[in-house]
Amino acid sequence: GGVGDYYKLDTVPPILNHLNWQRENFRDRFPHICFIFLLPPFALKYILHRAPDFADWRSGMVDIPTDRQLITQETDRLWLDGNLEQYRQWTPQQRLERIAEIQTYLAENPALQRSSDLWFEQGNISVINEEYEEAIASYNKALEINPDKDEAWYNRGIALNNLGRSEEVIASYDKALEINPDDDQAWNNRGNALVNLGRSEEAIASYDKALEINPDYDAAWYNRGIALDNLGRSEEAIASYAKAIAIKPDHDSAWYNRACCFALQNQIDLAIESLTKAISLNQEYQAMAKTDVDFDSVRDNQRFQSLLNSSME
Repeated sequence: GGVGDYYKLDTVPPILNHLNWQRENFRDRFPHICFIFLLPPFALKYILHRAPDFADWRSGMVDIPTDRQLITQETDRLWLDGNLEQYRQWTPQQRLERIAEIQTYLAENPALQRSSDLWFEQGNISVINEEYEEAIASYNKALEINPDKDEAWYNRGIALNNLGRSEEVIASYDKALEINPDDDQAWNNRGNALVNLGRSEEAIASYDKALEINPDYDAAWYNRGIALDNLGRSEEAIASYAKAIAIKPDHDSAWYNRACCFALQNQIDLAIESLTKAISLNQEYQAMAKTDVDFDSVRDNQRFQSLLNSSME
């Protein structure tokens, strides 16, 4: 309560007595830290009556809105950037603790059950933990609350992709792109899912959309090359790989696939030149080329054999 005989008592609760006695310790032990006490009105009034020394020592007092506004503020504090990469930097223990914290908030405060951001973050951490079904369930909860959260549709696509559910991946990216049609990464990932389903022509259209938005997107140029390669359009694939390499010169797989295309065209010198570069960047390609049927047309070439059998330091 906020009125009545309770305020007339001469005794001071131990917690408030402690604050009175320890106020100098706060100053001396934590000189660079600002402590903020969040109190409901009745508690603030009681401190003003029963711990005046501590109350008078304050730097300032701010009236914070309650109910829905306060819940929103707390949610904003808890929510982190939706980028998955940040969670990859965390230790497994940090991720476990964060999941436990989120679940505690969701369990103890029914209003936070309506926080799409908390469900979204839980889904993100589950993706990094490779718990893809749990991630999808969390994203679904976030999207029930906020169907226009394009990041949730996008990350849901990532989780579905890891489960090999390509049709659902495409549907999830389609929803993300309805909301944010300028998301070049969503267009690229949508193309990858189409390639997985053998729909390379449609995939090329998706990659073209990604490159229309971001012409320097090397991964989209590379993936476009793969789709063209799948369709037997080697000349166009070579041009696409060249674009990827121009943007990212150490793109080893682009160099290797470019070498494969040149070999299929019987352009031996160019094939060996690209393969040499690929192997210099990643020695695994030396062993791969020994059994790759794309190189059958140049397999008897002395320079090719010398390259495969040389010691790469």
